Amino acid sequence: MQVVGLATNGQEAVDMVKRHRPDVIVLDLQMPVMDGWTASGKIKEIAPDTQIIAYSSVEDAKNAGANNDMGRWDVFCKKDVPTTELIALVRELGNGNNESAA
Repeated sequence: MQVVGLATNGQEAVDMVKRHRPDVIVLDLQMPVMDGWTASGKIKEIAPDTQIIAYSSVEDAKNAGANNDMGRWDVFCKKDVPTTELIALVRELGNGNNESAA
C-alpha cells in the first residue's frame, strides 16, 4: 500500500485523482471548498474504477445510503472505526473486494 497524496478539500481530492489515478481513496464527506458528496461524483466521472470509501461521522451514516443513489462511492465507513479496520478496508478494496462496510 502506498499513499500518493493528502487533500485538504474536495477540489484538491479531484485534482489528485486526475494526477495519480489511485486504486482506493478515503474521502471525507464534510470538507471545505467542495464537499465529499460532490467530489465523489466528479471522481467517479474521471476515474470510474477508483474505489471510494466515504468517510464521515456517525450522524452522516443515516443519510449515506439514501444519498448514494448514483453510486458515488463504494463503501461507507464511520469515523469512529479503529484505524486498523480502516486500513483493512482499504486493502480489501485495493484487492477488488467491495462487499464490506465499516
